[in-house]
Amino acid sequence: MDHYAGKPVVQALRSYLQLNTATLNPIWNSNNIQDIHIEMTETATLQHRVSYFDSSGIIRDVMVNHLQLLLNVAYDEYAAHYEAEMSQRSDESDNFTPTAAWIELTSSLDEWRDTSFRLAAAKATAERQLSITVAFNSGVFQDQQCTLTVIIQRALNVDASEAHRIEWSCDVSEVLPDLQLPKGWKYVEADDHRVVIPQRSEHATAAWELGDEASACVDTVDSSGPCS
Repeated sequence: MDHYAGKPVVQALRSYLQLNTATLNPIWNSNNIQDIHIEMTETATLQHRVSYFDSSGIIRDVMVNHLQLLLNVAYDEYAAHYEAEMSQRSDESDNFTPTAAWIELTSSLDEWRDTSFRLAAAKATAERQLSITVAFNSGVFQDQQCTLTVIIQRALNVDASEAHRIEWSCDVSEVLPDLQLPKGWKYVEADDHRVVIPQRSEHATAAWELGDEASACVDTVDSSGPCS
């Protein structure tokens, strides 16, 4: 099983979509969604993983398992060698192996025929982030384009409210008035339902502020931790 399936935000997104199936289903199709973009960037380089990466590349290592799993969540809900490489330098390989890739997919299903699906992944970038962005066509909610962005992970030691969130870029309360929240999640503002974040106990908050990310991650709702 792909370990991305165990990430708290992935589980929360799956729950969010399932809880709100009846509400979201009428707009969750190609008539309303222009694009679903899933992107993973990380600051980590190929140090200690050169031999493995030469045999896989970023497409096999990240895109056809991790990002494909996330695509399935956003799309299909409705429709020992490490130790041996510890001392190997990242510039010793003569192979040409991709460390960044971008692909665009289309669907043969009528309900998704006009929606583009984009996956992107890269190593050794300036920022660490894993996100899903669903871009709706103009007019679905209002005149301007609206997006639903799910932040699954960001840089280590970033506050959980910034590192893990489900966020609408516009007010969707008139079109989607009865959205339910995943267990253990809350709105950032009681009167503004655009941003949803995981709840944390007082102990986790104190640990996070002290920089003890490991303790903060252990002591979150359902003991799943926000930092996976």
